[in-house]
Amino acid sequence: MIARAIRSAALAAALAAMMAARVVAQETMDPDWPCIQVLVPTISSAVVWDGPSIEGLEARWRDQVGVARLVGHVTQRHVDADQAEQKIDAFAESQTTADRNAALTAVFAGIWEILNEKRQYMIERIKEFTRQQDARANRIENMLLELEVISSDSSPASGAKIAKFRQDLALEVRIFEDREKSIVYLCELPVKVGGKIGVLARAISAQLN
Repeated sequence: MIARAIRSAALAAALAAMMAARVVAQETMDPDWPCIQVLVPTISSAVVWDGPSIEGLEARWRDQVGVARLVGHVTQRHVDADQAEQKIDAFAESQTTADRNAALTAVFAGIWEILNEKRQYMIERIKEFTRQQDARANRIENMLLELEVISSDSSPASGAKIAKFRQDLALEVRIFEDREKSIVYLCELPVKVGGKIGVLARAISAQLN
């Protein structure tokens, strides 16, 4: 009985420690945001772009076939910054002097829109992940309380039930812990996309007349 109590207490302590670590990250942020990185839902164009204004281009860049094709390519996840810069440089060289700045500004407008949309999608998925983890943590806490109750029954018939319950509890804890380990990786994804916006903005700006 003592051993069972110790194991239950250890599970509860481990769960409490993980949740406490998350609370520290959430103190001044969205309660569904588990990352140590500050939550920035949208990268402002003014922060990364020093070229002409993109106001009004958000809906028009798609109408330019060459621009839309380039934006679609360089915003793909498997296309790294170096590959994207090469495509941007080639595109810039293909433009006439008169059209170059307008075309490149439209390219930035498209990149800014698409990559911000991808960041926002990632952020929402991370928040959903957090809500799922919180629900699983609550389930584990309730199971720990229930385990204390059913463990007080020392009858032979209760042995199999308790063993099965412990297996289910261990599985829930293992899933929770395994998923928790992936949070650091997930939190880096919006950061990487935000960094790509900045890199491509600088690459485009360097090609302006």
